[in-house]
Amino acid sequence: MYKKIAIVGAGSAGAFLASLLSQAGANVNIYEKSRKIGCFCAWGTIESELKNLLKYVGLNFEDYILSKVKRIIVDDIELKVTNLVTFNKPKLIYDLIKGLRVLRVEATKEIAGKYDLVIDATGYKRSLLPKLKNDLLTPTIEYVIRTKDLDENTIYIKFGKIGYAWIFPMGDGYWHIGAGDIIVNPILLVKKIFKKFNIKGKVTCSCESYIRSKPPAYCKPMVYRNIVGCGESVGTVFPITGEGIAHSMKCSLILFNHILNDGYLKKYEEAVIKEFKWFNSIFKLTWLLTGSRFKLVLPLLKSSLSILKYAKRFGAKPAAVVRALAKLLLRRKNLAKYELLEAPL
Repeated sequence: MYKKIAIVGAGSAGAFLASLLSQAGANVNIYEKSRKIGCFCAWGTIESELKNLLKYVGLNFEDYILSKVKRIIVDDIELKVTNLVTFNKPKLIYDLIKGLRVLRVEATKEIAGKYDLVIDATGYKRSLLPKLKNDLLTPTIEYVIRTKDLDENTIYIKFGKIGYAWIFPMGDGYWHIGAGDIIVNPILLVKKIFKKFNIKGKVTCSCESYIRSKPPAYCKPMVYRNIVGCGESVGTVFPITGEGIAHSMKCSLILFNHILNDGYLKKYEEAVIKEFKWFNSIFKLTWLLTGSRFKLVLPLLKSSLSILKYAKRFGAKPAAVVRALAKLLLRRKNLAKYELLEAPL
């Protein structure tokens, strides 16, 4: 194993990898310039996947769950689910890096000369790896609000053009409300979902960010000299939905196994692309969402296996997913009335 390893970024991917490496006896330094790991927002994820991943580091995922979701309402279409939860991500990250050496400074590319291996886990910023040509970043805005006007077992979704607004339950009357869209201004989507559900309450937290929408096959190089990307920096976020916590932690596990075998690090990029190959058809579908609903039919059919695989992770029944997709396709309307953002491609 490499003698000195630096992990830049203490998000879900970086923190999980740091815990894995530390427990394997590696000498790890974590670089995280922020003293606060995000605002207290809820994050949705797949319960069974996080449970299995956290077993590798001796943590019980039940300790972090905020709400167990029973249904998703997408543009008034209801979809029952059994494997979707929201959880306290900041608390999990703090526990993953507890007792490890964290340097609260901004890491630059010069640190590559001080370590045998440097991990770029800086998310959409991809701070150390070469920048991607024609990168595709989705702007997001997020809030935490306290209100009693919603069902705490439900996630509410309202689609935009290439993205959506969401309302996630956090328990005790707290809700994570936000939006992300490549074309539509996310602030307008948030206003629409506020109006739709007549939401009134006190905002306790807010933040803005971006999500990388390109899958791993389009995020090369992942390995550059002694710098290796992990998580969202190499595209482990599901296109359109932006769900990436479990995927990024799986990427950390793949990288961990390759680090243990020094001579096989060159095969890491190939392994990540293979693991997330099923993202590719959804990514290709993304820009077709700007067009006619009739032009979507064939691409949707080609992407059906990936869509059903994604929905199965939530515990949704395939037949219900097909019915919901059909209804959504029929309901798609021209969004010209929205204030549009400039297309990034």
